[in-house]
Amino acid sequence: MFRKVLVSFIVLCMVATSLVGCNSKQNTTVVTPGQATPRNETLYMKAGIWSAPANFNPLAPNPCAMPIAASAGLTREPMYETLFMFNQLDNSMSPLLATKSEWTDKYTLTVTLNPDAHWNDSKPVTADDVVYTYELGKKYTVNWSNYWTYIDSVTAKDAHTIVINCSQKNYNKLLVMESLDSMYILPKHIWSAIETNDNNDPAKILAEFNKNPVSSGPYKLFFYNDTKVTLIRDDNYWGKAASMFGKLPAPKYITENIYKDNSASDTAFKQGEIDVSQSFTPNIWTFWQNDKLPIKTYLPDKPYFIPGSIPQLIFNIHTTGLDNASVRKAIAMCIDYDKISTTAMSGYSAKIVPSLMLPTNNEQSLIDSDHRRLFGQTMSKPANLI
Repeated sequence: MFRKVLVSFIVLCMVATSLVGCNSKQNTTVVTPGQATPRNETLYMKAGIWSAPANFNPLAPNPCAMPIAASAGLTREPMYETLFMFNQLDNSMSPLLATKSEWTDKYTLTVTLNPDAHWNDSKPVTADDVVYTYELGKKYTVNWSNYWTYIDSVTAKDAHTIVINCSQKNYNKLLVMESLDSMYILPKHIWSAIETNDNNDPAKILAEFNKNPVSSGPYKLFFYNDTKVTLIRDDNYWGKAASMFGKLPAPKYITENIYKDNSASDTAFKQGEIDVSQSFTPNIWTFWQNDKLPIKTYLPDKPYFIPGSIPQLIFNIHTTGLDNASVRKAIAMCIDYDKISTTAMSGYSAKIVPSLMLPTNNEQSLIDSDHRRLFGQTMSKPANLI
């Protein structure tokens, strides 16, 4: 329903959700940045950092992956937050910075913020912050700029109410809704000052390192070097309010050690140095079948994970030969989908069928396969990707 690239992965979503429900009342040890954090207070995870952090800038094309995935999508990141959280299991959207959204007419979406939400410098999250964040996507080329294809304007009705007016020329209700759970909301008072200091130069703004991020999430940047990144819990996190989670996450620290490759991180995972991993691990079942390790996947049986994206083969139809639909169809018919599943995907896939929809119950429920009906529109022949 809401198409996204899987950038921060189901395991990370699971962890972030489970942390909020844990009891965070425990003895803590005071450490300074650079010191080893207590093992019993630290969650070690592997979320996608393979070299020293390039930056912690949510406007940059590829910020440091553990605290800031390049696109929020299916993620629940520990520092920056979106207006809503997307649940891939049932395609629902749950409140986060916002408490509700409502279509007041076909082209107008009204969003209400949670008045308890605030930044980690204690300033409130307001409608001006949301409008400012959307507008950044119009001023600069950032990860959410494309939403302006489907949006005419974003305005603040009051301190906690945002009005989004959809484009009538390029009307796409679902993609406008997707922006609510895919855009990290940024503090205007911080980033407008950065814009001023950089003379509104896009290259300089997108190159900012942002070494002391001001964000609204449950964790703050604590320490980083070329071997690890460590976050520390913000004990003043607004999410402990009764209107949200009602408590803090359990781990005081979250650390990602930087390994040279997947093999090295797999070894650390086996040795208990990593608690949660989203790294691609071939034949994960050997961890418990052969090595007898107490390691679990999201699903107990194959394909072990819920799919989040569809591999695509994209043709340049302006190239001689590929401009012929029959040639493209022949290539598609020659693809060995089962081999892709068993080799490239290590068996982490349900049976691959050419489709525009993920093989999940929620997405498949949108297709009437008997009548070739998609979103209520009858097709004269099966849909394909060519």
